[in-house]
Amino acid sequence: MNKFIFKEANEVRVIYRYYPNGGEFSGEIEYSISNKQSKILKKAEDDDTGYFARKAQMKVVEKLSECIDANKLPLKFSQAWY
Repeated sequence: MNKFIFKEANEVRVIYRYYPNGGEFSGEIEYSISNKQSKILKKAEDDDTGYFARKAQMKVVEKLSECIDANKLPLKFSQAWY
């Protein structure tokens, strides 16, 4: 599970902090508005393998592609998988 919290945005990119398992350590994912791609800016301290960062990267692309088209960015959202 990842929890996401909005950090910043401009006309080029959007950045969210992700928190693995809703914990206290965060990493950062950047979403490029022009090419609808994301990249990991920083892995969370407790995400040694990058597993949560890769999951977060996929979710940000999915979620923000929809939200930007609707001109509405969420301040918080979460991701769960089984």
